[in-house]
Amino acid sequence: MKVSKTYDWVMGHRLMSNQGECVNPHGHNYVAEVEIEGQLNLEGMVLDFKDIDAIVKPIWGRLDHSFMVYQKDQELVSVLSGRGWKTTEVDFESTAENIARYLFDLVRASGINVSKIKVWETPKCAATYEGK
Repeated sequence: MKVSKTYDWVMGHRLMSNQGECVNPHGHNYVAEVEIEGQLNLEGMVLDFKDIDAIVKPIWGRLDHSFMVYQKDQELVSVLSGRGWKTTEVDFESTAENIARYLFDLVRASGINVSKIKVWETPKCAATYEGK
């Protein structure tokens, strides 16, 4: 059985190696669907939605209104840290694909049996990461 819940957050980023407009700092209103797989418990649930929130919301809270910055982008890291702005420093380019994998790994590390995370960067563009 599978259940899912969606979460949204606002976050800035830039793609350091992009050849187009995404090399410029910009932001998105992201939406992610977290899908969890498991057996039904005695109450008939895979996992209570409020229990999912208790684990997942703090992860999204760290991202909301932050700027996700690739640690190799030293120019931008320097500017952002120098101003004391909220950042999420990562070891990858912050593409929708990589963000989906990153969130999957964070949720999985929390102990939830996540089976898939789908991240919408815009209402028309999404990337999905399914665990193995």
